[in-house]
Parts: sequence; structure tokens; C-alpha cells
Amino acid sequence: MKLSVLHAPILNKELIEQAARPRTYALRVAYATLLFGVFIAFAYNMTLRFDLGDSVAGSGRMMFHVLVSTQFLGIVLFLPAVMSGALTEEKERRTLELLLLTRLRPRHILWEKFVGRLVPVLMFLFLSTPLLAVCYAFGGLAGDDLLVGAYVLLLTCLQVGALALMCSAFCRTSLSAFFSSYALLAVLYLLIPLADIRADDAPSRPALILSPHLLLDAGDEGGFGLAIGRSYEILGSVFVLLAMARLFLVRRAFLAPRRLLVAFFRRLDGFIERHGLAFPRRRRHRLLRPREDLPDRQPIAWREVAKRPLVKPSHLAYKLVLLEAPVLLILAVHAFSPALSQAEGPFLALLGILWVLAAAGVLGMSVNAISAERSAQTLEALLTTPIAGRDIVRQKLRGIRRMIFVFLAPFTTLFLVQIWWASTRFRAWRMGPGVQQLCYVALACLSVALFLWLFTWFAMWVGLRTRSRPRAIVASVVALLVWGAAPILAFVALQLGSFGVYYTSAWLALLPLASPVACIGALELYPGPYWEVNEGIGLLIVAMVFHGGLLFLFRGLCLRRADRYLGRAVPRRRASWTGFLYAPPEE
Repeated sequence: MKLSVLHAPILNKELIEQAARPRTYALRVAYATLLFGVFIAFAYNMTLRFDLGDSVAGSGRMMFHVLVSTQFLGIVLFLPAVMSGALTEEKERRTLELLLLTRLRPRHILWEKFVGRLVPVLMFLFLSTPLLAVCYAFGGLAGDDLLVGAYVLLLTCLQVGALALMCSAFCRTSLSAFFSSYALLAVLYLLIPLADIRADDAPSRPALILSPHLLLDAGDEGGFGLAIGRSYEILGSVFVLLAMARLFLVRRAFLAPRRLLVAFFRRLDGFIERHGLAFPRRRRHRLLRPREDLPDRQPIAWREVAKRPLVKPSHLAYKLVLLEAPVLLILAVHAFSPALSQAEGPFLALLGILWVLAAAGVLGMSVNAISAERSAQTLEALLTTPIAGRDIVRQKLRGIRRMIFVFLAPFTTLFLVQIWWASTRFRAWRMGPGVQQLCYVALACLSVALFLWLFTWFAMWVGLRTRSRPRAIVASVVALLVWGAAPILAFVALQLGSFGVYYTSAWLALLPLASPVACIGALELYPGPYWEVNEGIGLLIVAMVFHGGLLFLFRGLCLRRADRYLGRAVPRRRASWTGFLYAPPEE
């Protein structure tokens, strides 16, 4: 039966678009490779625990639990990224109003969007069918166990998808819906189970089951029927979340986006203008106000610096004050408080907050640099100018460059105070304090500049390649999360003995340093006594060189293929890997 007979035009459109994208099949191959790799690694590691004379029969239950847990984690990590933009994409393209004007009712729009985004994820679950057969062949499993596992994964898809769809109906932008979905999932799957709410008569069973993963134990106790009997709370949460999404869809469909930080900065601009703060030399130039002359040679850079909010000189000064003042206040409290003066936790927490703010700010501005022009339909006007594509990209990054300099100020303050605190705590250094302080400050400042510029060019590359603004934001965030976590998880798997490989050389320590998170974390261990004159400094330098190579790679991709990514007609030229980074621009 055709979908058009079911009167589901949105569902039909969603499925046709997803089937026409090569990215859909690439994601399936990547998911299958990851799933089969994790399963093979666990199965091989488990067989190593048995002697040659022992039998592994009956170990299929353990393999089955690992397989279901891996798929559960995959659903929680990737389904919100797919579902959170279901309605916010329509809001940002201003097409949700047109959908509400049609004969489709709001509940029809919701369930078609819901089913259309769930179908690809359910196809991913079918890829584990051969692995289920392997688990069943090892023994220890019954038919009810397989049904419970499938039921748990189906409930996870429904609950996570309904929560992400509710966030998509409530939020105005895809980025806010993306982060809201993961925040609510953390509360639902981490904080509530950790509260350990238990019934009075059954202390071994939680009184409130909201995580489908807890139903696996029910399957071991009483089979598929008991799992269904204990899932009414999860099914009720799905219906409640969908009802809330139906309520928010109409009430929050026509809300204009509000930028509270921009509004606050504009009020400060008005306050300075009313009180007549001016430079003593020229009265016509106000304090912290951009120059009003017209552009001379770089009009796009002039517009980005002088007319864009959040990168104007006055707004950058306000950001500097908002970032520097809390850092100085927290460091002063830490220095003069006897209870906190010997603790290193406040430094690391403050540094982590600064890195999250800096990475989020740079990433958001870089992704929106080109994607915002496409959404506003002004990119075509830029392409009609005689400005080359590589020059458009460079000028669009002028405001982001100033933003990076603003973020360098609180980082430098924190690094200087941290080496002063470390010098008072650790006295017995093998090298002189001045040499170690110099090495730490140099590597720390280099890491800030390097990684912020790396995130900038990476996000610019994603924004150039992705046509949709919400997808560009979600793709860049997901890619950075995977980039930051995958090398660390691979190193931990090797350390735990997967494939019989253990930590035997210093070169294996470079694997986690391929992650920016591990590289920054390893650098922060330097001022202590564990980072004396060792091979650790050499490993950090090698990691910095590796990330510097990635920086030049993404920069070369953006500049070399700028006209092609922007949509200009470029004559086909013979590719040459020797002139990849520094080839002249196309005429």
C-alpha cells in the first residue's frame, strides 16, 4: 500500500528524502561497523578468560546483555540528534506556519514527523539480527529473552523520540532543542535511577521504572509477560511527552526568536550613548562604538565587525568583562579561603567551564557564518559580487578572530594564577620553577589558540558542506563529541585487554592525545610533581603538531573548495595532492 493512500504526505516526504541521501547509507555502514566491532571485541575478550579445556556454552546471555546495552546507548546518543530538529527545522525555515494552514491537524503533523524520524533508527536495530543468532547459538538464552530485548529497544526508541520531539516543539532553534534533549535524558536515565526510589515491600525493585534498560532484569525473572507488566510507566511517559508536544506545537509555533544577551548588550549601548561617554580627542567617536565610515576594500569583514551583534567592539568589551570578572572573583575567593587554598578542583572546574563556553561560542559562530546566509537567502547576493570564494570565507571569520582574542584573556589570567598557586604548593621540582612555568604557559597558550582555531575551521567546513542550518549545527556538535570521546574509549578498551593488547610503549599513549579533551586534560597535569622532565612533554608536542596538521587540513579544504561549497560554477580542474593546501584560487 502506498503511503499516499494513507494520507501521510509529511511521512512520505521524510522517507523519500532520507532514502535519497547518501548519508543515510553511510551512517548505516558506520553503525554496523561499530556495533559488530564492539561485539567481536567483547566476545574475543570473553573467550580469552576460559582455558582451552573449558567450554563457553551458556555464555550467550552475557553477550546478549552487552549487545542490548550497546544498542540502548547508541539510541540514547544518536536518536535525539535526529529527532530534535524535526519541528525546529520547520520553524527556522518559516514553513511550520504553512503546514498549520493546511488540512493536516497538529496531531497528524506530529505523528508523521515522529514515525518518519523513527523508521531509520528502527532499521539500525535490524542490523543486529545476525548477532542475536550468534548469542542464541552460544546458549543460555530463551525465546522470551529475545522478545524482552526487542521490546526494551522499541520502548527506548519511543521514549527518547517522544522526549526529543517535545523539545523540538517547545524550543525555537535546533541548537536549543538539541541540548535540551540531552539534558532531560540525563535527568531521566541518570539522576532518577541514582535517587534509588524503592518500594516498601520490594527493596530490590525500584518503585519508579522510567528507564527501559531496567526491564532486562524483569525478563530474567519472569519472562516477556513480566516485562510488559512493568512497562506501563514507560508507556505512560511516552503518551505524556507526545501530549506535551501537541500542546507546544501550536502555542509556540509563532514565537519570535529572542536573543537575551544581544538585548542586554544593546541596553548597555543605550546607557553609554545617553550619558555621553566619549573619547577626549574626538567627540564624534563614542566609547566602545564602531566606526561609521563605509567599507573600503573588505565589505564583508566590515559588516561582520561593525554591524553584527556580539562581535561589535562594544559587545566584545562587555563579553570580556562578563568573562573576566567571575574568573577574578572565584580566584580571589580560592586564594584567600583557608578551606579552598589547597584544593585543585576549583581550577579544573573553572577551566572546564571556560573551555565549554569558548568552544560553544566559536563553534556556533563558525557554523552560522555561511549557514545563516543560506537561511536568510542572502548568500546568492554575496555570490554575485566579484569577491572570490576564499575571500568571502576569510572575511566572514573576521569577527570570530576577535572573539578568540577575547577568550584568550580569561584563559591567560587562569594560567598565570595557576602557576603561582602550583609554585607555592609544589616546591621540589627537578627543573627550575622558571623553566617549568615557561613550558606550561607556552603549551597552555598554544593549546587555547590552536584548538579554538581548529574548532573554527572545522565548523566552517561543516557549515560550507551542509545546506541546512540545523543539520550543520547538529552535525558539528555530534562530530566534536565523537572526536573527543572515541580516542579515549579506544585507549581504555586497549588498556582493559581487548584483543590481548596492553600498554607496552609510549607511542600507545598518543592514541588518547588524538582527542582534544585528553590533550587539554593531560596538559593540566603538567604543573604537578607527576610532570617532571619526562617523555610526557614530547608526547604533548607531538599531539600539538598532529592537531596543527588537522587545522591546516580543514583550512585548506575551506579555502581551496570555497567556490564549490558556496555553489558557484567552477570549471573542473585536474586534482593534484601536491598543491592541495596552497593552490591558487580559481578564476
